[in-house]
Amino acid sequence: MGIRVVGSKLNWMAITMQISAVMRNIRMSPTKIRRIADLVRGKTAQVGLECLRFLPHRGARLLEKVILSARANAEDRGLRGIDELLIKVASVDGGATLKRMQPHARGIGFEIKKRTSHITIVLDQPDSQWVVGRLNGVIHGSKSSSNRIPSWYHRRVAKSLVRHSFGISRTPDGRF
Repeated sequence: MGIRVVGSKLNWMAITMQISAVMRNIRMSPTKIRRIADLVRGKTAQVGLECLRFLPHRGARLLEKVILSARANAEDRGLRGIDELLIKVASVDGGATLKRMQPHARGIGFEIKKRTSHITIVLDQPDSQWVVGRLNGVIHGSKSSSNRIPSWYHRRVAKSLVRHSFGISRTPDGRF
């Protein structure tokens, strides 16, 4: 969650502001939830919630909870324009499988697999992937490390530029 530097070259950087929410160990098969997650992926959070509201599936209620949690995380981080956030990632992964035995004839037992799921939702601003231009102090074609700014400094400068442009201030615990 927070600001993430996607690419870091010597003089260009791509920045993205991503907010995520995860729900773990849901007692429902991942294949049942994936069908519904495919419907909302790539839509705005508001449109995705509207689509899920009219679906009769239990998985739709679970996805609604995770999207609402991600929106609340974005609001908590001080992000503006929460209704325009895109659902960039809607992934449903398999969790731990509970194995039970179903007794059958002649002493045979069939295995019943009770599957669990993990839902991950990542919200991103529609115009969030932008490029920070040349950072001062970079010398092109130089092989010596003393003539270059280290990559950790590029990330720090990029994060401060993002914070300034999105109007984000640090929280009391020092995070973005």
